[in-house]
Amino acid sequence: MKSIIILLVSVVLIMGCSYTRSQVLFNPNNGQTIKCENTGWGWGYIGYPMMRAMVNNTVNKCINSYKQTGYIEIEKFPSTGIFFDTDFSKEPVIIKILSNSPAMNAGLKVGDKIVEKNGVPVKTTQELRLPPYPNKGDRVEYKVLREGNELVFKVEFVPISTLLMPK
Repeated sequence: MKSIIILLVSVVLIMGCSYTRSQVLFNPNNGQTIKCENTGWGWGYIGYPMMRAMVNNTVNKCINSYKQTGYIEIEKFPSTGIFFDTDFSKEPVIIKILSNSPAMNAGLKVGDKIVEKNGVPVKTTQELRLPPYPNKGDRVEYKVLREGNELVFKVEFVPISTLLMPK
């Protein structure tokens, strides 16, 4: 029995494990994304914490470096909860709205076609994506075409993480 316990303790102490951490960042000034990622491998109770600390340190340095150039963590990027076709040359017709999003709460619906953003006419989804990019708390005014009627909605931007990962 004693040898089995020694064997099990040895396996736990020696057994290797890996740890990966990554973070996607977005630059609201140019629309580019970047991914900071690192993986480490360590031995048991002694090596794993050291390796995990090194991985986190490396990823944190990467994140801080990109933040200094204007990038933000993607989950902090502001959104209204509206989704469009990925072909940005198409007309800006809403294809999805997240539940309990500012867009849904304002009354926007799937199928609404946005014709103006803050008083500026838009013809394509790409025109909606042009800088300046919003900040959390900013409000946007959309004029939409719904069943032949023009309607105006004011919508607040919130961090996308609050819409995708509700509390």
